[in-house]
Order: sequence, then structure tokens, then C-alpha cells
Amino acid sequence: MNKFILFERALKSGLTFFKRNTIGITATIIVLCLSLSLITGSFLFKGLVDFFVDRINEKIDISVYFNLDAEDNAISALKDDLKKMPEVKAIEYISPSDTLEEFKEKHKNDDTLMQSLDEIGGNPFSASLNIKAYNSSDYSKITSFIESSSYKEYIEKVDYQENRKVIENLFSTTKNVNNLMNGLIILTSILAILVAFNTLRLIIYNAREEVNVMRLVGASDWFIRGPFLIQGVLVGLISAFATFIFFAIAIFLIDSKIADILGGFSLFGFFASKWPIIFLINLLVGVGLGVISTLIAIRRYLKI
Repeated sequence: MNKFILFERALKSGLTFFKRNTIGITATIIVLCLSLSLITGSFLFKGLVDFFVDRINEKIDISVYFNLDAEDNAISALKDDLKKMPEVKAIEYISPSDTLEEFKEKHKNDDTLMQSLDEIGGNPFSASLNIKAYNSSDYSKITSFIESSSYKEYIEKVDYQENRKVIENLFSTTKNVNNLMNGLIILTSILAILVAFNTLRLIIYNAREEVNVMRLVGASDWFIRGPFLIQGVLVGLISAFATFIFFAIAIFLIDSKIADILGGFSLFGFFASKWPIIFLINLLVGVGLGVISTLIAIRRYLKI
């Protein structure tokens, strides 16, 4: 018999079983949608975290303050060595005069400080280097390099320790939330497989007469299993499409209302830019869970 005809008949049988068991199938779809929602939510959350990490990275830096008697050639040599590090994104040299002008501008309304500065009669500030890294995790390596360099005798202070706690807290919080989301995804995926498994078990039991007839007329193993596998695929497809459409509509409706809360992050803009990946993940996971649960049920209850 033509393979296309076999597939067409298996598809029709699968659709028939699907229609007969709408309650069980609906329950399976709902649980699968919950699992896919957590996966999609994790993807969106990662985008939000990356957005905030980038913003924090822009604000975080380390400054190297030199002694008043530090030689310019030593400062330039350290700057050149730092530029060679792949972790370093940018270095800015701040001269003593620039620091003095910035201090005067910042405290121009503080008469006491201005008077004290006049009494000193000179520039009490030294040169410094402002260093930005590509990633927050790179600052520790940069600081270690500076503190172990041959120019450390010219250095008065490296302010990395002031930012270190912020960086460590950021990574710790992000890691904990990601672990929580991954745990929930695994838990709901197992739940989805169990619900789908039990639904398929009932469907197989209700279809026992059709299965016996197929056996009597000499139907192949694939033809008997085919309708149930098609059901698993359909459940996964419907769940993936439903989840994707729900998120697209929901995010579109709430995006403008939560933009300020999210610090300017456009949830819909991110979703729109990543929708092919999000949809593909939903599709693969949805169909995968549907097929896996079907195969388990067939292996357990459909003796061929």
C-alpha cells in the first residue's frame, strides 16, 4: 500500500481519537501550555536580566589613583599594558587638573570646601585611570593584574572593592533566579508528560476495539501506533501555537504600561526581535513532550 495512503489513514484515525477525547486532550494541552509558558517566561526574563546587566556594566568601572609623585611615563606604561588585555574595553586618563576642575564644579556651592582648597594653595589631586571592562566578571582579573604589576609602587588606591559587592550580588541574584526558573521548567515538564501519559493511556484503552480490528486485518505496527503518535504531535503543536499567541497578545497589551517599571526595557520589542527563536523553542519542546509522553504510553499499554 502506498505510504502516503497509510499516512493519510493514520492521520484520520488520529484525528478521530483526538475528537473523542477532548476533555483529556484539553487537560494535556493546558499543562503543556503551562510548561511552555515557563520556558518562554525564562527566555524573556533572561532578556530583561541581560538588559539590566548591560546597564550596570555601563555604570560600573574601576579607578586607579596614583601617588602625587607618580611619573607620567609609568602611568602611560601601565595604561599601554592594560590596553593589551582582552578584558579591557576602554581606559580614560584623568589628569590632576581635570580632577581639580571636576571637584570645583561638583562642590562649587560648598563654601567650606572651596575655602579649604584655597588654603592648600595647590592641586592636592593626583592622576588616575578610569577602566571599563567588557564584563563585570573581568574586573577581578584586571585588578589582580594592576596590583601585581611592576607599577604598584606608584599606585595609591584601586577602588575595585567598592564595586565588588555590587557585582557579586548581581551575579548571585541572577544565578538564583535562573536556577529557580530551570527547576520550575523541569517540574512542569515532568507534570506535562505525566498528564499526557495518563490521557494517552485512557485513549488507548478506549480504542482497544479499533486496535484489535487493525491487528486482525494485519495492520503493521507503525500503522497501529501512528494515530497515537499523531495525537501527541497535534497536542504539542496546539500547545506551542496557543502559548506563543497568548504571549504575543499579552505582551503587546502590557508593554507600554510596564516600560517605566522595567527601566525602559521594551518587552514587546525584545519579543518581536526574538520571536522566531521563541516560537521554534515552543514548537520543539511542545511536540517533543507530546511525542515522548505518547511513546511512553504506547510502550507501556499498547502491546503489539
